[in-house]
Amino acid sequence: QKWEYEKRRNVWAAYPLDVNAKIAKTCAKGGKTVAIKMRGKEYLVDLVSMVQKSKSGKTKKIKCKVKKQKMETCMQFKISASELINVDTNGLSDPYLVISQHKRVVYQSEVIQDSLSPVWKPFNLFMSTIDTKHPLLFKIYDYDVMGEDELLGMVSVGANQLKLLAPNTTMDLVDEAGQHRGQYGKVKFHFVHTAKVPAMGKGRRGSVERPSPYHVSVIGREKNSAGHIEYILRVIAPLADSKQPVEWTVRKKFGLLQKCHDGVKTMLVENVRKTLKPFPPRPRALFGHSQKFLNERERMLHAYWNSLSRVVPGPTKAESKQVKALRQKVYGFLEVDHHMSKLKLERRLQKEKKKQQEQDRKLQENRQKLEEKRIEQAKSVREKIGISEEWHMVKTPTKKKNQIKDLVVFTSSCPGNTLTRKYTISLLNLFDALKIKYEVKDVSMDRKTREWMLSNSAAINKRQTPQVFKAQQFLAAWPEIHDVHEQGLLMTFLSSGKLPQNPTTAMQEQKSS
Repeated sequence: QKWEYEKRRNVWAAYPLDVNAKIAKTCAKGGKTVAIKMRGKEYLVDLVSMVQKSKSGKTKKIKCKVKKQKMETCMQFKISASELINVDTNGLSDPYLVISQHKRVVYQSEVIQDSLSPVWKPFNLFMSTIDTKHPLLFKIYDYDVMGEDELLGMVSVGANQLKLLAPNTTMDLVDEAGQHRGQYGKVKFHFVHTAKVPAMGKGRRGSVERPSPYHVSVIGREKNSAGHIEYILRVIAPLADSKQPVEWTVRKKFGLLQKCHDGVKTMLVENVRKTLKPFPPRPRALFGHSQKFLNERERMLHAYWNSLSRVVPGPTKAESKQVKALRQKVYGFLEVDHHMSKLKLERRLQKEKKKQQEQDRKLQENRQKLEEKRIEQAKSVREKIGISEEWHMVKTPTKKKNQIKDLVVFTSSCPGNTLTRKYTISLLNLFDALKIKYEVKDVSMDRKTREWMLSNSAAINKRQTPQVFKAQQFLAAWPEIHDVHEQGLLMTFLSSGKLPQNPTTAMQEQKSS
């Protein structure tokens, strides 16, 4: 409580995190004084008397505690492999080592390009990250840019047995089922011994070194419709199973590029950050830059993105959340997921198309074989019966039923009397019962339709409805259709368009003639 009270009275000095780290580092080395800078002012901190002094002579008390560094037991490895199988069609395998336990990745090594006898870098495996009661799985995978990595071989070793291994111990690799021992190559443990090293904190994993599959470069600049300069970034994805690499371009303004740089810079470790090329500073003025200035800024952007694309690693089995967030931020800015998903969709459609073509070809072959078999069977039957080959059965073609099309029924929604309404309802109900397709047109609501019906109608009373037309030609009104339906000749009349004669009437006409 006293310290908090004096701190509010500005008696004690409060430092930011970077200054605290600098003071703690000097204390650990045994230094007596350290110079710091805060808010543009310089101070001298005396670590013996625990006092901060300014240039004006004012003093403040400080607190500084140095924590003792914890030591932890770890196993130091150096592993190599030999006589590995080659699974790449365009070169040798690209192997890397993965150590796992209980389906959890403990360590993953770097990728050795084009080698069947890789030698990986020495590494440390902390005892606190593994369970000594269960075995460790040493798996060797082949790195692929596109698709899933393929297992080259594996070996299982107990955690307690690793301490007892003699130097240069060699073991045979097996497949995932634990069979075919010796056919997948060998793995060699050069040295395995325990040592005490400084603790690295909780949740740590082995080092991950996997090359980035994408190459980014700045190829030019153009002005957009608003007059702002947009830089063109070209992204190249070298595919292992493709003849030509896939590439696309992304257009971004300088402000968006700087925003992405500020976000990425906070995610990178200090050692990795030093490998990046410098990002061009933001100018004071937005417009009126010379060509020399723009060319220099484009050159610096090209060098920066070239170095950043090499720093961002590809997806791995043992990666931290920070590395994953960094990759997602950069890949999202470059629209990698959109273009690669589009490419994967095209490849999947091509595979499905080839598969369908192969199925169609096999189906055609099966049909051809069945036809040849049928011909052979018919030939053998003819030989048994004694019929010549020229004889064959002729199948009588079936006559197609005349389909009734283009029927139009002209009606009136405002009929003059109840009889017209009764005729209309009876006609429509008759067509619906016989499942005859037709179109209804209302002459009372459309003047052009009414005029067309009056000019083309051949009925006794042209204004009478309903009237039936077929292919824009008059067929009959309701009374004629009712009589034909009573004779059972309605479908023939509608399909042919000719009104059938009554048999008694036809005989009387022949006698009179």
